[in-house]
Amino acid sequence: MCYAFPTLFATKRCGEHEASPPSEVFLGGVFYVRSKSVAEGVYSGILSAMRICIITTKYNFKTAGGSVGDIDLRARFLTAQGHTVTVVSAFSKFDSELPEFPYTFKAENIGSARLLPIQVGTYRLLKKYESATDIFHVDGQVFLYGAGFYRLMGGKVPVLGFFNHWLSAWADETVGGQPLVRGYAKPLRALKKKLRFLLERALGVPLGNRMDVYIYNTPQVREKFVASGFKDGYVRPDFADTEGMRKREAITPEKVAFRQKAEGKVVILCAGRMLPEKGFDMVLRAFVDVPHKERYRIILSGTGPELSALKKLCGELKLESHVEFPGWVERETLFRFFREAHIFIFPNWWAEYGSVALEEAMSLGLASIIPAGGALEWLSGGTALTFSSGDIAGLAKALQRLGEDEALRVTIAQKSLAHVASLDYRVLGLRLEEILRKSVIV
Repeated sequence: MCYAFPTLFATKRCGEHEASPPSEVFLGGVFYVRSKSVAEGVYSGILSAMRICIITTKYNFKTAGGSVGDIDLRARFLTAQGHTVTVVSAFSKFDSELPEFPYTFKAENIGSARLLPIQVGTYRLLKKYESATDIFHVDGQVFLYGAGFYRLMGGKVPVLGFFNHWLSAWADETVGGQPLVRGYAKPLRALKKKLRFLLERALGVPLGNRMDVYIYNTPQVREKFVASGFKDGYVRPDFADTEGMRKREAITPEKVAFRQKAEGKVVILCAGRMLPEKGFDMVLRAFVDVPHKERYRIILSGTGPELSALKKLCGELKLESHVEFPGWVERETLFRFFREAHIFIFPNWWAEYGSVALEEAMSLGLASIIPAGGALEWLSGGTALTFSSGDIAGLAKALQRLGEDEALRVTIAQKSLAHVASLDYRVLGLRLEEILRKSVIV
C-alpha cells in the first residue's frame, strides 16, 4: 500500500486572512506555538471551517502516556487553523491536571469499562454531539463498534477512527521473543477471551467497518487490523511537538555535536513506565558486559510494577554505583535528563507500537538504540542504532559501540534531528486536515 498523503485540493499560499498575535506557552511538558494565521502556511483550497468533535478515553496530563498529548496537539492545531473543535473525555473521572485549552472541552462519563457499555455509551455520545458536528474523530480501538453502530443506524455525521493500539480481544502477543501473559493464564479466562475474540471477529468487524475513515499510527498497527478484516486506511504517526522542543532547548546540529563530544561520563537514559514489556532489565543485563563502566552513568527514570525488581537486580549485578533510579519525575526534570544524556535506549516494545518518547529523544539531540524491525525503527526513519529484539548480547554490543564512538553518536543524533522535523505536529496536522475535509465532503 502507498502511504502517500492524498492530494485533495490544489494548495496555495494565502495572504488575505488577518493574522492574530503569535503566542508561545509551555504546558504539561509541551511547547505550544500558536500559529500566527493560516496565512503563514499552506492550506487546502477550500477554507470553510469544520466543526470537529474528538472523543477520547481520558485527559490525564499527569501520568498518561503520549496519546493524551497527541489528542491535545491535534485539537490545538485544528483550532489554530480556524476550525471549531470540541474534545470529549468519555471517562472523565480519570482526567488530571488539565491545562487551559484554546478549544472546547467536555467531561463525560460512560461509567463501565466493559465492552458493551462502552459501545452503548459511544453511540449515545455521538448522538448527543452530532447536531453541532461535521465530523467525529474517535479513539478507534476503544469506540469502533459504537461508532459503527451509529453509522449503521443512520447517524449522519462521518466518523474517523484513529488506531494506536490493538484490540483487547486479540491473542496475547510476544514481546522481545518472549510470551507476554496479561492475566489470561487461567483456563476459564482464556476460554472467555477466545469466545470474545470469535464474537468480535464475526460481528464486530463488519460493524466497525461502518466507520468512514481509518487512520493507523504505524504501518505495523495497520497490518494487524487489515489482516483481521478491518478497513485499510492512512498511516500517520502520533503527534508530537518536535519543533517546539527543539526550539525550547535551542538544539542545533552544532550544539548536538558539541554535547556528544564533551568530556565527562557518557550518560544513558531509559525512561517510561516500568512494565515487563518495556525491558528495563535488559539495560542492566546488557551493561554487565560493557567494559570501562566507570565511563558511564545510567538513568532509569520512571516508576511502575517492575521498579522494586529492577532495584534488586541492579544490586545483584553490582551496578549500584553506575545506575540511578529517580522514580517518577515532573516533565521539567525529565527534560533535564534529556539535556544531560548522550544516548537514549528503548530496549523493548511491541513491534506494532511507536513512541512519543523516542520522538522527544530525537528532537533533543540524543543518539538512540532501539529494537530492529518494528514500528520504532520505522518511526526513527532508520536513523537509530538497532539490535535484534530481545537480544541482550546485541544490546550490549550496540551500547558499547555507541558509548565508545563519539563520531557515530554525532552522526546518529544529527540525522535523527533532521528526520524528526517531518514528525512535527504542524506538518502532520496539515495532512490530518486534508483527510478530515475529504471525509466531510464525501
